[in-house]
Amino acid sequence: MLARDGVGQVGFGLVISAYGVTNLLANLVLGSRPMTARPGRQICAADVVLGAGTILIAASHLLPPEWRLAGAMLGAAAWAAGGPMQDILVAVLRQTAFAAPDVPSVMRAHLGVSQLGLLIVMLLAPPLLGAISPAWVIAGARSTYLLMGVGGLRRFAKA
Repeated sequence: MLARDGVGQVGFGLVISAYGVTNLLANLVLGSRPMTARPGRQICAADVVLGAGTILIAASHLLPPEWRLAGAMLGAAAWAAGGPMQDILVAVLRQTAFAAPDVPSVMRAHLGVSQLGLLIVMLLAPPLLGAISPAWVIAGARSTYLLMGVGGLRRFAKA
């Protein structure tokens, strides 16, 4: 995408830099805050931010040429901020919501479910990529992620 727009490696480096800088800042800011009273909201909001950021990266080629790099950088920054919004809370919850002897079992269950999901996605990827373009596969997958986050926000808005 960026290579066709004439920015090539420099543009790719800027997108990766936007991700890295934002991820570092988000980790520093969110990691220094106390645990929120309603972690479910922030975890679901992170799904929305992650989904929206990835969709923006995938759809940045639809923007006017002079805005494509900025769109991809903004998407990468949103994607980078979403990770710590979720990961820090989930890690803290795993360690505080369960009795100490149960934490290893909870961690194994979490890793098992995560890896099973990854296996399913990897099995679905080749036929999907053969049928439609990678940008649409990514946008579709992250749209599902975004919709799950919106659904979770609706659920936790009542709590």
